[in-house]
Amino acid sequence: MSELEKLYVYYDERYTKSWKNKKKPSSEYRKMRREKIKNKLYDILGNVCIRCGFSDKRALQFDHINGGGKREILLFKGNENMYRFYSKNPKDTKERLQVLCANCNWIKRDENGEHA
Repeated sequence: MSELEKLYVYYDERYTKSWKNKKKPSSEYRKMRREKIKNKLYDILGNVCIRCGFSDKRALQFDHINGGGKREILLFKGNENMYRFYSKNPKDTKERLQVLCANCNWIKRDENGEHA
């Protein structure tokens, strides 16, 4: 089991226990919470594309530096859980994620053969 998988198992157990008996939040609340988590990640990683300097958040994306994003999303059972994990673990965030604009992210995917 990789280091990331061990961290995820630990995180998943803590998160599952804390939400097990609570009422499911509304979609508006979930959207607000997701934006708050993403903004925290932008604060950790920076608010601009590291390749071209583009800064409009509507087109910025979190990219896995060494690929494997799809596998990680499946491991965390969704983007929101993955973002939550990284927002609470800034050291891992800086090692594994970067901010790219949509264009640079697609160019990187093409250059590295990271096709879904």
